[in-house]
Order: sequence, then C-alpha cells, then structure tokens
Amino acid sequence: MHIFARKEGFLAGFLAILLSMSAIDMVTPAQADEHENREAYTAILARPLSQPALPVLGSDQKIHIAYELVLENASRRVGATIIRIEALSGGENGAVLGALWGDTLQDNLFGLGAQPADDLDIGPGEGRLLAMNLELDSTVVAPTTIIHRITALAAVNPGSRTPVETRTFVAQLPVSAPQQLVLGTPLKGKGWVAINGCCETGFPHRMSILPINGALVNAQRFAIDWMQLGDDGALVRGKTDIAANWQGYGSKVYAVADATVVHVINDLDDQVPGSLPDPQTLTLKTIDGNSIILDLGNGYYVFYAHLQKGSVSVKPGDRVARGDQLGLLGNSGNTSAPHLHIHVMTGPSALGADGQPYLLDHFTFVGQVSRQSFEDSEELTDDFAADLTGKPRQIQDAYPMQLNVVDFPD
Repeated sequence: MHIFARKEGFLAGFLAILLSMSAIDMVTPAQADEHENREAYTAILARPLSQPALPVLGSDQKIHIAYELVLENASRRVGATIIRIEALSGGENGAVLGALWGDTLQDNLFGLGAQPADDLDIGPGEGRLLAMNLELDSTVVAPTTIIHRITALAAVNPGSRTPVETRTFVAQLPVSAPQQLVLGTPLKGKGWVAINGCCETGFPHRMSILPINGALVNAQRFAIDWMQLGDDGALVRGKTDIAANWQGYGSKVYAVADATVVHVINDLDDQVPGSLPDPQTLTLKTIDGNSIILDLGNGYYVFYAHLQKGSVSVKPGDRVARGDQLGLLGNSGNTSAPHLHIHVMTGPSALGADGQPYLLDHFTFVGQVSRQSFEDSEELTDDFAADLTGKPRQIQDAYPMQLNVVDFPD
C-alpha cells in the first residue's frame, strides 16, 4: 500500500541446499555428494521471495542489496527459534556479508501478513518473512550468489519432540550486476525529502508485501515518498488538515524517461491530511489515488501515485518524453499528507509486480534528517533543516537513500 507514515544474468534458477548440522552430527555439501543415499532432515526451510537480488549504488556511496527470505518450519510438532542468520558470498566458506541476531533479527522478522514478529519463534508448520539489507563498500565487487547460514533451535528429525540447535545452509540467491536503470528526476526544486525509502524496516514501503494473484510480492521495496521542505525547514505551514498548506502540494510531476502511458486514474478527491483514510473506503484500484503507470521498455515500469484530481494531462497509449509534465502532486488515495509516491517495478500492476531499484541521473545531496527526529515529530511541523547531517555534494547516477534531503535541477 502507498502509505505516508511518521512512525514506525536475470532469473537464474533457485537452488535450495537442504543440509542440517547439529552440535553432534554435521553434514556438509561435499559429504552429501559422497553419500548420496544419506538424507539430511532440515526443519527450517528458506527461499528468496523473489530473485535475483539487485545491488544498487546509494547516495551514501555504498552498494545496497535489499531482498526478503521466506522462512518456514516444516516440523509437524516442534516449534523453532531462529538464533542467527548470516549472508555469505558465494558458498558456505565465503565471506560474511551481513548477519542478523537478537533484537536486530527480530526487527527484521515479520509474519506472512507482513506484520512485525513478536519474537523469534516459528511454530510448527508456520512461516515468517525476513528483510535482508546488505551494505558493501562501493569499491567491492558484488557477489554473484549469496547463500544463507541459519542457526536455530529446531527439530533434527521427523520424530523430534524437543528442539536442538542446528545450523543449515539454505536459500542460494543469484545476484545480478549492479542496477544501471538511470532515470531523470520526477520533481524540480529544492528541499525534497526521501521518506519511506530503502532500506530500513520500520517504515511502510520496505515490507509492504501483499498476496496478489496467488503470490506474495513486494512492489514497493524501493519506493520513495517525496515531500518538500520550505525555506523554514518545515513540511507544512498553518493548519495541518489543509492540503494546500503542505509545502509540496501542487508541485509539477514529470516523466522520468521516454515512455508509453499504460494506466491513468484522474478522478479521485484529495483526502483530508492528518490521518490515513478508513481502509474500508479503499480498494486495490483506489488505494493509490490518482495515478500513472509508464512503460519504460525492457520490462520496466514506473508508478506515480497520490496526484491531484483532474491534474493528469496524459492518457493510456500516449507517448511521453523525459521531462514532460504528467500531473500535480496531491493527497488522493491511502495517504495522510501530500506527497509523491514513486516506484519502479517489473510489470504494469502497481501492487502485483516486483519492486526494482533505479538510479537518478543528477541531484544535489543537501543533508540527512535523523530518523529519531522524524519519528519524534508529532505532526511533522518541526524544522527538519535545523539538524541536518552530512556534507552537501553533487551526486550522479545513484539511488537517494532514506531521509536524504535533496535539490532537483530546475
């Protein structure tokens, strides 16, 4: 869903290596090959939600690899507890790219409905979703595959009644070359804040995983909600329940590339800012408000949401050029304050396709809003420019990271 909130090679085949290792008996892939008749029971199963993983260069000059794992406890009677998950480069003896355990692991663990997990337990026959966010130095060559080592308390055979600590190598994930989809900017002017962007959990888009057309999909993995700061550093002046008082309201929205229009909604009223609308008043068609989908070619589509009623100047079938005006920033659909939601995906379905990273060709990094100050702001009426961190700099061909403040060229 498109929510603004204060708080809170391609297509290589999937290979699941189901090998378990207990404190007493360890089975490695080599041993499994040598003893082909020896099966290894593995209660904890893992698979990527989608593949391949897509590295992208962030505005922080780090390579980010954001993806999700589906974890399942295949035991009929024994609950499991995840202790630690490590992402390894290439194979079981590869370098550790990242690891999750304790509170950090729980912060990244979710139910199949994408609700935050209460603990690290997975009941018999139950599943969880795990957000993985890897950061690599920009000078490091991204791996071509990632394999995951999961340490858990789990059943070690079909008859187990007591969980035992096990280590399992599972979920080999192919990694593509770093993303090179370079787009123009969707807005112009100064003081735009990248809200709800990649790659941390605790914000709406990162784990907006939905069951669409028989599968779990994350179309919004790299979505950004763009809001604008005024000269006083505030997002809004005056009463917060008036859409026109929000700094970015009515800003012109532009095509990020030469493209064909494949979807338009243009007849929905703005919501009253200050709170999200009653979800019972929304449908899959209206949840994103007035919206546009552009077909960029080569299997990529870009989605714009929450535009002003009647402002969309294109229709399905139109060809647009990069920089053409498409509409005006509004507050329609599932939103609590005016902003432009934008994301790139693999198909013409705004919610039913896989979210893709991308690069913006040119922008100026002004500074970074702290997550704490953003979450502590009751009505987003604070001066967010007062405590910006980071040195201003020109950036080319990078993805704007969460809570960056940037200027777009006019």
